[in-house]
Amino acid sequence: MFVGFSDGDGPAGANRDIALRRADAVRWAVSKAAETANLDRVQLDVDAFGEALPMACDDSEWGSKQIVVLRSGCAKLYPQSES
Repeated sequence: MFVGFSDGDGPAGANRDIALRRADAVRWAVSKAAETANLDRVQLDVDAFGEALPMACDDSEWGSKQIVVLRSGCAKLYPQSES
């Protein structure tokens, strides 16, 4: 399952929509990269928490610009690239 998150700026509903689109984009990228996988045998679901359950504190500029990758129950923070 791919779960999306967002920062706390803006309305909660819009943040959840953003987070859902992020999770879906990751699902799409993983399914495209898994060239030899039989995706009919796995279920790749998406969900979103939006601004709920923050993985990094968005009270600071640093915290609001973090990308969190969860894998096997472990979390790692990656700073967003400045683009």
